[in-house]
Amino acid sequence: MKKKALIVTYYWPPSGGAGVQRPLKFAKYLPQFGINPFILTVDNPTYPILDDSLAADIPEEASVFKTKTVEPFSIYAMLTGRSVKDSTKPTIELKTSANWKAKLSAWVRLASSFPMPVPAGC
Repeated sequence: MKKKALIVTYYWPPSGGAGVQRPLKFAKYLPQFGINPFILTVDNPTYPILDDSLAADIPEEASVFKTKTVEPFSIYAMLTGRSVKDSTKPTIELKTSANWKAKLSAWVRLASSFPMPVPAGC
């Protein structure tokens, strides 16, 4: 019986760029070691970069499950008045010329990007 591995990732093809490389290549090579990858990803992503050619690296042994999520870039776009596509661009808006909503939403976006410590005993 083959072993199984669950990979939970936001970035999955057709996403391009650096964020998709690790989970995709991990899933690509797992079957060589007798492990079937199960990928849990989002159904409604907002990716800054698209690369359809990366789908060729998804092994046929992989089972991909997609689910809807609260899209963080949509919330960011709503708070800043920008389009969702513009909100995915990697920029820092903590400029003195930015309005308070842009500064606050940029701070929340940056602060939520860091892993939070897990209390002992959890």
